Amino acid sequence: MVVVDASPQILLAKTEMLEMFLDGFTGEVLIPPHVQVECCESKDTFDAQLISRLIKENRIVVRKLKTQTAVQQIRKDFNLGKGEAEAIVLV
Repeated sequence: MVVVDASPQILLAKTEMLEMFLDGFTGEVLIPPHVQVECCESKDTFDAQLISRLIKENRIVVRKLKTQTAVQQIRKDFNLGKGEAEAIVLV
């Protein structure tokens, strides 16, 4: 299992290497809900469309968090964005 934040996922998609990464990775690729929003909110871009398709195909799995308490604490302690904090908690 690997948890991926928005930036590396978007960069891999833009360089057309995301599917190659997924083809070569045998584990599960997880993202938290806010990372999905960050990656797919701009529906008209190539990378957003690719990531959305890969989520629909279950090649990237959106995993909901049980609680936001730890996310809020990590954001406060380390001054991180919501997607980054959710990714840390998801690990």
